[in-house]
Amino acid sequence: MSKKEYDNFIKDFKKYLKIECQLQKEFLIYGPLSSTYWNSNIKILFCNLEPYKFSSKANGKQVTYNFMKKEGWIYNRTIKKTADQIFNIMKIIEKKIPNSFNDLENEAPTAVLKKVAYLNWRPTKNRTGTISADIKNIYSWVEKLKDKYEEQLEILQPDIIIISSGEKGKEIFKKIFPDNIIKKNNIAVISLKKKKSVVCFTTHPSRISNKELNGNSRKIVNAWLNK
Repeated sequence: MSKKEYDNFIKDFKKYLKIECQLQKEFLIYGPLSSTYWNSNIKILFCNLEPYKFSSKANGKQVTYNFMKKEGWIYNRTIKKTADQIFNIMKIIEKKIPNSFNDLENEAPTAVLKKVAYLNWRPTKNRTGTISADIKNIYSWVEKLKDKYEEQLEILQPDIIIISSGEKGKEIFKKIFPDNIIKKNNIAVISLKKKKSVVCFTTHPSRISNKELNGNSRKIVNAWLNK
């Protein structure tokens, strides 16, 4: 799938949110954090579940790496640890398959995010302050948007999908892909139209230890190589 197809999807997605979901303000569109994603040999998609705050001027905009910097998200522990996880995965892949990623060692720690796609399972702000308190509202949005999320993944065609937020992340995944079996080691494989993608479920980045992060990175790469 191409960036042009994705741009058309985003236009339709925005219309759907505004017309079908009657969401006129206070929403964001998540996806590739820069155009670099489309040129990546190995595409990685990271899904968090976040109550991010954003300025009124940001309403309806696409979340990119530059957007994260402008809104101050890039300095958030969650985003920093997300970047650490992705960087570790890329380093391990690079050792096994040289030249998979360009200029990996020469970039700022968070700059690896420009190579990936980033999803948040909610398009809106959190009005209650915590994910747990707002979980019913989040699940309601997933029910409304699960077909759109599946369509989005089909266009993005990621090789590796990392879903954080523990059990809540699993529950959301099951709502979108109910027929997929999640193995005991928190790995699943989904069949997209053009490839099989490895899905790994992890602890939320803000709570993950370095030991778990490093172990997850190896587990994810091994699952991808042996899918």
